[in-house]
Amino acid sequence: MCRRAVFDGDGVVLDADSATSDAESDDSQSTVAANELSPDELWQVHGAYYNLEEFARQHPGGVEQIIAQKGKDCSTLFETVHLFDEQPRKVLRKYYVRDVPGYEATLLWSGDGFYPTLKRRVKAHFRRVYKEEKHRLYARTHPNMVHHGTPAYHAAMCFFLAGVYALYYGALAYQSPACAALWGLFAFASGGVGHEALHAGTFTTPRRNRIACW
Repeated sequence: MCRRAVFDGDGVVLDADSATSDAESDDSQSTVAANELSPDELWQVHGAYYNLEEFARQHPGGVEQIIAQKGKDCSTLFETVHLFDEQPRKVLRKYYVRDVPGYEATLLWSGDGFYPTLKRRVKAHFRRVYKEEKHRLYARTHPNMVHHGTPAYHAAMCFFLAGVYALYYGALAYQSPACAALWGLFAFASGGVGHEALHAGTFTTPRRNRIACW
């Protein structure tokens, strides 16, 4: 039977035996198949192997980010990318395969060390901002998603993108120095949209973020 890892609040494996599958009879064959996979075909996080092949296309940050880490220890990437990590940890447990034999952590992700403390404080800060400002900037936005673009951000994005094309046309068609100068500023601002989209921060879906990158 496939064991499923149990984590504490900081992502450390506490007990890989204490939780069992909710549908053992349905997924027993897939469990056996996953257990036969080599480490190069799995993803390693905090001393456990996971099979994320099926999940890759559902990943909010895009399939490429998952596939690129296949066969690697993703612990550092997992911890540094997911600030609001409750849901990612819950999803990760569904794809547990087995423990890494003789695993020894090289970095401390829990306790009172610098990074765990920093992460807790940053998370608390953004949750507090959400609570205080949700009637304005983060209206109707779940706290786990506040790092994505708000309606006001998307409106500004459309304004700058439209301005880029309008000013470009004005600079070429009318040879306007003012349009040429403003075009550079608008283009610079629009580049920030692509940068945010590259980090899955403009929209909540990978497809729309990829389009925004272009």
